[in-house]
Amino acid sequence: MKQLLSSLLLPGGRQQQQRQQHLLLQSPHPPRPPGNRLPSATPKLWEKTKIRRCSFFSSGCSVVGNSSRRMGLTMKLQTKCFERSRGRQCVPKAQQHAEEFKGAGQHIIFKGEGEEEEEDDEEVDNAAHRSSRPTTRSLLCLSNGHGEDTIAASILMALLAVAEKSGILLKIHALPLVGEGHAYKQIQIPTVGPTKTMPSGGFIYMDIFQLLGDIKAGLLSLTVDQWGAIRQWADENPDGVFLAVGDVFPLVLAWLASKWQLQKTHQQGALSKARNPFYAFVGTAKSEFYIRGDDGSPLPSSWFSPELLFGRSVYYPWERFLMSDPLCRLVVPRDHLTTKILKEHLPPAAWPKVQDLGNPMMDDLKPVGSLRFLWQYKPARFIALLPGSRAPEVFANWEQIMQSVEDVSTAFFPERLVFLAPIVPSLEPGPFMHLICETNWQPHSLTLESYQPREPISAWAYDAGTSTRLETDIASITWPANSGTAVLGFKKSNAVVLLTRGGFSDVAHQAVAGIAMAGTATEQLVGLGRPVFTLPGSGSQFTAAFAEAQSRLLGQSVFLCVNCKDLVKKMCDVLYDTRRLCEIAQSGQKRMGSAGAAHRISEQLLASLLS
Repeated sequence: MKQLLSSLLLPGGRQQQQRQQHLLLQSPHPPRPPGNRLPSATPKLWEKTKIRRCSFFSSGCSVVGNSSRRMGLTMKLQTKCFERSRGRQCVPKAQQHAEEFKGAGQHIIFKGEGEEEEEDDEEVDNAAHRSSRPTTRSLLCLSNGHGEDTIAASILMALLAVAEKSGILLKIHALPLVGEGHAYKQIQIPTVGPTKTMPSGGFIYMDIFQLLGDIKAGLLSLTVDQWGAIRQWADENPDGVFLAVGDVFPLVLAWLASKWQLQKTHQQGALSKARNPFYAFVGTAKSEFYIRGDDGSPLPSSWFSPELLFGRSVYYPWERFLMSDPLCRLVVPRDHLTTKILKEHLPPAAWPKVQDLGNPMMDDLKPVGSLRFLWQYKPARFIALLPGSRAPEVFANWEQIMQSVEDVSTAFFPERLVFLAPIVPSLEPGPFMHLICETNWQPHSLTLESYQPREPISAWAYDAGTSTRLETDIASITWPANSGTAVLGFKKSNAVVLLTRGGFSDVAHQAVAGIAMAGTATEQLVGLGRPVFTLPGSGSQFTAAFAEAQSRLLGQSVFLCVNCKDLVKKMCDVLYDTRRLCEIAQSGQKRMGSAGAAHRISEQLLASLLS
């Protein structure tokens, strides 16, 4: 049979005459070979066609039959390839593909050179165009908090990059459940639904009075409106998926929205046309380290905690129910220990979806070089000052931190200390400068270096020598209009305080320790292996309860201090103990994980989108 097929394909003599005759080769149809799947855009076209002819121009090979599910599209693409290479020696190729088609159980006809194609080229071209269109999916991200918004934004950025490389078109929207969602706006992710900043800033679980204050400010009506926006988005995107970042609140909304989508799909009878809805969950609020030590054993102070009473897991039964739902395709706890304990309390069918992919908090912490000028102060100890990011609480925290700075400077005298305070760009430096100058700190001239060509540089509110400006209106001083590096310097005795506009990653890598009254920034500094000394504040976020819970979460890396004198004593003991510093660095990195979590999460999320 192979010799006969070759004689028909080879030109010249008797073979050339025999090519004018039609030979029908038939064979039974075996099961469809794996991997020969048609794109979703083409099956209807090929199923409706009884006879399809795809010529190999001079060799004249055509497929006959309705077996497009097996080899139809492959044959069409081969035909296009041969047509583009017209004039080349393609007979051996035609013979090779004919034998492959025969082995797959296809009906093959060879025709002469003069026979015209009966294929509808325009229809095939349209089918090829539809099959080449990129896959499009829609995603709505739900997050509840400033830190959660930042984490979600980093995941979405990585997801867009991975999808672009894979040829997937993503339509992403976000709904910040708490706050205005500035992190999404910075990366140009459109938001849906109403947003509003509540008095508690999302920390209602710390104080019942904070919850009552939020309800009075319109929390219930805001939640109802946000749920309406989620349902509207689900109706407009029947095959859309949901990403919940934070705690149980966005998880519940993602579960309800997926159920809503599934119900609407069944009602419309379009389940076969649209992909099943699903949701993914990135848990940032809970960790087993709140109730367990580094070895996984329960802490003595947590024996009667609600988490251990409800099944010996930090996640309550109703939260585990939402994670084990079939519509939930991916669960990413914040650390290895939490992943391990959570799997033990979920049904075996849900184990594959729970994955230890790291903590996105540790991403995007690579220094950019904005503080290269600090070499001028070496040898010195660099200590980070982290007052938080929410006004007006941040200013009260700053006052407490400056009191501890005075005591630490005195205790370490005559050793030189440099305190680095990265201020979030949304806060102006005037109020911080006012508190510094009230305690007799003097302006400090700086010699800055640009770390990028044409980088705008500012020092001491544009001029290190204009001390008269301080005496007039300190509190009204603002950052420069440009978006470059801006640093304000103050000096007193053996210490220097530098206020920087942003630049947390550079500060975190330069510092050997931190004095903090913040949430996410404290965890990131611990993840880099630094000891952090905290003071409970009087605001709605960094309360005594929050600071105590944070110290359990971060273990021996965080030292919760009663007052400034207690802070000075603990800092002196720790910073002069090299062995203890090594243990703190290892513990912090173990509890917070390594960088790259956003990329790993995006890869798994994209795989779920395409499955």
